[in-house]
Amino acid sequence: MKRFVLATIAAVGVFGAACLLSRQATAQVLPPDMLVDQYMMEAQQALEDTTIRPISRFRAAISTYKRIEGLDVEPPPEIYFFYGKVLFESDKNGDNTSRFSFYLWRLGEHNPNRV
Repeated sequence: MKRFVLATIAAVGVFGAACLLSRQATAQVLPPDMLVDQYMMEAQQALEDTTIRPISRFRAAISTYKRIEGLDVEPPPEIYFFYGKVLFESDKNGDNTSRFSFYLWRLGEHNPNRV
């Protein structure tokens, strides 16, 4: 019985490592603009996951948004809105204000009707 449990734990560990490596390999293959889209979908899925506590969902989304900021590409302005909203929901008020301000600034910067 002990061997079975140890073999199961080892198999789960190997599977988890394989999933992590495949995610990293995918991240290395995709161009940054496609990674932004992928990470946005991951953040959305984390927020919609009702099987975990809300604070865990917010933390998962925040870490995903931090990965987007770490990419060498200018993300669309909507990302800053959603990032600010998640920070607001998780009571990180100082950070969310700066994200919302940046969102409004970027939105105005790309507005064709701007004077």
